[in-house]
Amino acid sequence: MLQNRPRNRKTVAATDEERGDASEVSTAVLLDLLGDEYTRTVLRAVIDQPRSGTEVAERTSVSKTTAFRRLNRLADVGLVTVRQQIDTENGHHHKVYEATHERVEIDLGTVLDSFEE
Repeated sequence: MLQNRPRNRKTVAATDEERGDASEVSTAVLLDLLGDEYTRTVLRAVIDQPRSGTEVAERTSVSKTTAFRRLNRLADVGLVTVRQQIDTENGHHHKVYEATHERVEIDLGTVLDSFEE
């Protein structure tokens, strides 16, 4: 799903342990995040090029509020980056979101082991 990236991107690895390293996200967090239809829709909108939250909402059937919430959650786990962009014509600025990874790896053994009693 996240493999078609034209730029040099990293791989995010899902692990059992929460770490401060953005390249590793807990399996539960990653599965929960990507299991949400709106999150996947929003992520698809920033895969090919950086977009503002408003642009994401306009390109999808997602409300602005939902788009911004999902983009911020994706940024929190390192799947998108956020940067300020200044409009040189009128001096306004806004945040631009861009996908940071070309693929996601999940250790199914770890996921399945967590369900054993």
